[in-house]
Amino acid sequence: MVGREKGSLVQGSVHRGIACPCVGLCGEIKVTIDIVAFPVVSVYPVPLLSANINVVGYDGDTLYIRFHHGGTYRYEAVPASVFEALVAAESAGKFFSQFIKGKYAYARLNQDPFVAAPLAA
Repeated sequence: MVGREKGSLVQGSVHRGIACPCVGLCGEIKVTIDIVAFPVVSVYPVPLLSANINVVGYDGDTLYIRFHHGGTYRYEAVPASVFEALVAAESAGKFFSQFIKGKYAYARLNQDPFVAAPLAA
């Protein structure tokens, strides 16, 4: 598709399944489409029903947790099985206390990885 990206809207013209710069001179019927582009977040949030944990996310071997009190933390070298068990746990807070807290290197984050960065103008 030939087009432009500004903000969250992509515009362009497509026909015959390919991008065409001919501006209709080829005789093909052209369709102009608008596609809304979703914001790119660094980590997709998984909301939890928990009194302690708001959302979690996982990227590679890094676990991200946003607590209800407002702090967001990154935990390094966490196996995917631990993330999956946290999401499936009957009590995410208890699971966190037993199997994550104090067992993995962590850091408090200044920037929330669950919030999309603004798109360049």
